[in-house]
Amino acid sequence: MSPPRPTSVPETATFDDNDQLWELGERDPEARKIGAWIYWRPDGSKECEETWGDGRTRLTYRRFHPDGSVAQSGAKDLVRDLWVGRPRWTRIEGDSPEHRHWPVSGTPAARAYEMTIDDDGWVVDERLFDAAGARITQGGAPFPPIPEGLPDNAFLTSGDRLWVSQSRSLDNARRRGAYAVWDRNGVLQERQQYDDAGAEKPLRREQYKSGALWSLLEQRGAERVQSFFRRQSGGEPVLRSSTIYRDGDQDREETLYDEHGVRRYSVRMEKVSAGHVRRYDDGQLVFEAIWDSDAPAVPPQKVAYYGEDGGLLVDYRSLGDGKGELRLHLGGAPQALPIDDEADRNKYGNWSRLLPGFAHYEADRTQRDWQVVTERFLAALDEHRFAELLAAQPIPDALAPTLKRVKWAKIRAVGDGPAIDKLLVTLLGDDAAAAQRAHELLWGRIEQQDCVFAATYAVAETLARLLPLVTGEAPRRRVLKNLADIVSLPALAHEDERRFADVVAAARAVLPELAAFVRTADDADGRAVMHLLALLGEPEALRARLDDAGASLETRAFAACALAACRDLAEAQRAETVLHLRRVFDGEPDPGLKVILGLLVRLTGSEDAPRDPAVDALLVHYILHPAEQDRLFAAWRPVIGFLGDDIPSMLMRAIPPEVRLEHIDAMLDRLPTRGSLDQATDLDILFATLFPAGADQELSPLHRKALRIAADLVDAHPGFVNHGEIFPKHALPWDSFRLRELARAGAE
Repeated sequence: MSPPRPTSVPETATFDDNDQLWELGERDPEARKIGAWIYWRPDGSKECEETWGDGRTRLTYRRFHPDGSVAQSGAKDLVRDLWVGRPRWTRIEGDSPEHRHWPVSGTPAARAYEMTIDDDGWVVDERLFDAAGARITQGGAPFPPIPEGLPDNAFLTSGDRLWVSQSRSLDNARRRGAYAVWDRNGVLQERQQYDDAGAEKPLRREQYKSGALWSLLEQRGAERVQSFFRRQSGGEPVLRSSTIYRDGDQDREETLYDEHGVRRYSVRMEKVSAGHVRRYDDGQLVFEAIWDSDAPAVPPQKVAYYGEDGGLLVDYRSLGDGKGELRLHLGGAPQALPIDDEADRNKYGNWSRLLPGFAHYEADRTQRDWQVVTERFLAALDEHRFAELLAAQPIPDALAPTLKRVKWAKIRAVGDGPAIDKLLVTLLGDDAAAAQRAHELLWGRIEQQDCVFAATYAVAETLARLLPLVTGEAPRRRVLKNLADIVSLPALAHEDERRFADVVAAARAVLPELAAFVRTADDADGRAVMHLLALLGEPEALRARLDDAGASLETRAFAACALAACRDLAEAQRAETVLHLRRVFDGEPDPGLKVILGLLVRLTGSEDAPRDPAVDALLVHYILHPAEQDRLFAAWRPVIGFLGDDIPSMLMRAIPPEVRLEHIDAMLDRLPTRGSLDQATDLDILFATLFPAGADQELSPLHRKALRIAADLVDAHPGFVNHGEIFPKHALPWDSFRLRELARAGAE
């Protein structure tokens, strides 16, 4: 049943129950709309006007908001069933049923949107306008000038960070022809080429870094080719690697090139079928395996690695019950490596593990595949033999009571590796090679990616208890070094405070032995134990070592840092430490150690300590004369872990902010010459000095200079994660365009 007819709707109009609209217009004998058609909403407001002409050629239309203003307009080629021309949408203040057709999201300031559609129905231009009719960006900002060299249809996207030029389908699912992306400054980032008929995937895709070609992906008939490039010193990109994908991704061949773009070699992995794989080194077959992944209990039909002459290098023999042996053929009787995971290798296709991972080849490799296979086989065999030695290792009676205090088989550790008590016994033995192997395996069980475990604490405490029982010089050194290294792990102190207290108590019980070692050991082991004394808060031996004129420069420098880092010192002890460092500073002849002492005086002293002109002058001198910093390296090298940063960054961090500000212009000038990581550290320090209130402050020429230099660094290292932390930290934009705009605004 039709609703009441509003007075604005003519008597000849009819109500369409499906669309819930009043409509008025003519149809031809074939029921096609022709001529003018008008539609009204049930409330009588006009919704749409259409002009169909003969119903076969062209349609134009306009839709309206309830207040009568145009909400949308456009045209369609009825012959080809394509939208064409320049359709336009508008929004009004307040609600409107037409807003459901508004095609833009995330730009509240936009009041009009229009696109340009070419004669083939592809969108080639898109524009947004505000209430005043001025063009704006998707972010709502005034539309800026398009950078020189970019096409007129370029528009900003991705938070107004990127320029894009494209020809796309109305549903945005396909593109055709050229597609390109530039950064805000107009530097090319990406270029794609699509089929002229339109497609979802490009025929060719180029990616750029800092304007130089970095990667290329293209379809060549049935083959897909992906290439990566590097920049030569002259700036021209040359090939770094190129991979051909055949038969989908079942057959991959990668060719690697040297720094000049000259071909070095190729590697290929061919997946013949689900359980049949071949590998090639520069065209030569080096591996083939055939197995049934659906029946992992069935021994593989073939596993073979081939040598330089194409002869058999390694094969596999199944011994039943999921076990077997890989056999290395180097002349004479083959060497056998037992394995007990035959079923897993079948299930997951892991028979090629003696080869390098396919993604891990480098152009400057020094070994061919058969050499790697031989080396890895012998290493695995050596590991197997060491495991047998370890399993047979007896526990000496003298060490047994201490080792048995811990239930090693049940304690939480990394993985299911060798027994920790057996590793400790081997570590303290007379066989230096076996001890080194035990050391490596032990650390693999007690530490993983800076994480510690119950076993970590137990090993540290056990080493401290074992120290008085170990008599040989080399074994004692191993105990001391490993104890010091474990206690120095950053996570140990806070992961389990109760267990850490037990470790500290055990270490304090052997404090005289620790101090005696520090006073005589003039090497890396001695410095490791110095660190341990600093963590225990024991400065006496460290002070004595710093004052020891007979000790090496490296040891004295390390002693100074350890002394400054001593934990849990009372205020009076801390003040005495600073005075001691300052006294040594006055008489120190070595420039590197003198600078370290000056740094420690500044960093260890209280924040309200008066300026020290002699210290400040020395530190500033080396900031302003970077060529002289080479003189500092000998003392600096062993203490970099304590100081945390490189020489220039530590010098900048140590001088007071007011002194830094006096010389900051020179510091900015040298910033572009620094490495990317050092630059990030320097930016953090410089931003803290120049922008304590972020960008919301009055900008001097020095501020603007810093912003322009920072913008250049962002361009030089796009997406550098360290920058992503530093710029927001100081309330500054991590965007080179916005940094330059900010500098320019500050100059106006």
